[in-house]
Amino acid sequence: LLEKAYSETKVEEYIPLFGIQNEDPKKYLETVNLVEEARDLLENKNHNDEAILLDNILVSDAATRLGILTDYFNKKDFFSPSFNKVKNWEGGLDLIESSYSVKSFMGLKESFAFQMVEVEKISNLAKAYLYVLPPQFYKKEKNFWGSLQSEVTDYTNNKPGSTMVRLEDFLEILYKNISIENCRDILDKERIDKSANNFFSIRYHTIFSEISDRCDYLRRYSIQERWASASNDLERLLVKKKPFANKVFNNISAMDYQALDDASLFEVINTFSKFPQKEKVLPLIKKKPLAERINVFYSDLNRLESLFSPYLIKSKEEETGYDIEIQFRGNKDKELYGSKIISWAFYSGESSISLFEENKKLTWNYGDPVKFEMRFAADTNISPYKEKQNPFYRVSGKTSVFKFSGNWSLFDMINMHKIAEDSKTIGEVLKFEFPVRIFDEINSKTKTLSNAKVFLKIILKRKSDGKTLALPSFYPEEIPQL
Repeated sequence: LLEKAYSETKVEEYIPLFGIQNEDPKKYLETVNLVEEARDLLENKNHNDEAILLDNILVSDAATRLGILTDYFNKKDFFSPSFNKVKNWEGGLDLIESSYSVKSFMGLKESFAFQMVEVEKISNLAKAYLYVLPPQFYKKEKNFWGSLQSEVTDYTNNKPGSTMVRLEDFLEILYKNISIENCRDILDKERIDKSANNFFSIRYHTIFSEISDRCDYLRRYSIQERWASASNDLERLLVKKKPFANKVFNNISAMDYQALDDASLFEVINTFSKFPQKEKVLPLIKKKPLAERINVFYSDLNRLESLFSPYLIKSKEEETGYDIEIQFRGNKDKELYGSKIISWAFYSGESSISLFEENKKLTWNYGDPVKFEMRFAADTNISPYKEKQNPFYRVSGKTSVFKFSGNWSLFDMINMHKIAEDSKTIGEVLKFEFPVRIFDEINSKTKTLSNAKVFLKIILKRKSDGKTLALPSFYPEEIPQL
């Protein structure tokens, strides 16, 4: 019966029926023990041919399962980055994020831990199948899967000498601070132990080698070529993307500004991290006027880098973004109808602050919407009305609302409403001007059209260390060509 059942299912037909998720090493070994008991009974009854047949069935089945499992394991390519993305890395801080398709280092660790759970299950299955197979013919396989299982245990226990723990530590260094200037120094400090039959060591060595090759290539890549690539990226941001473009076209309308695409966080990080260091550019410049323009450009670029530093400096995930302080009615002497407003509120994401909570701090991060609401008293003869030309402004009864929902919403609001102040002023002073109707107190059908004007101050601070940051008064207007 066993021979008939087994012989009618060919290996190529059996393979599609094998599902890694449905395999259980414990149940498999229980079944093996039952078949071995049947074999022993046959031997005791001197049915030796049948006993040999059962042995052959067990070995053939285990070998088939191990072969399929090994193919499955190899195709999964565990813990491997996209080597195409490594080969296309252009020297920015995005090497690990882009090659592993993660948004944070914690995301990478979670991905590794998830993969390790599956590797552990695979290695347990392999151990079960190898129990059946004759060790004299499967020494290489036993060594491979045995070392794999040992590494899984070391990683799970966070053992410092574990290859995977060392790989994670190496990738974290690259995640936090990798550039063309320092990549060779970082890589030279690594000591890779390439064991011929240790999967994790081979994987570590392959990742290291690909990054090392790309690092060496980029170091040979000329300063002029790097400058051209980075300046093209920056020009695209300054001309076509929020929150940059408004600083190039100072008279851009609200409608035109809304129509612009948001710069992605990846674009911003990658662009700034690609520019070569000024100290490596200036020695190439022979003409004094160009050197002066280069110096001016780097000064402007440094101011921009400071503004976006919460994302350019790799820090703990909860420390990215900005703390913001809100000060309502800072310029009362310049207000129009501000005294008629009885409710002032500013929203960042899900949090808010009102006029009477000015000591309260808010946080803002990439992707959070912002909103500024003002409500006129119900008994006042002043009411706001909708301005069709401003897509960021709306009216609801006695309430005026300025709302920005793009990924760079806070910067968009500052871009559209910032006014020039004394250079010593700390924070961004914003002016909000909007149309109102003033009804005659005697004849309510008679109304006059006017504009209300109020002011708001926003102070940006880097969450990681509390440093006050500012939007530059102007962005680079010219990117010099080398």
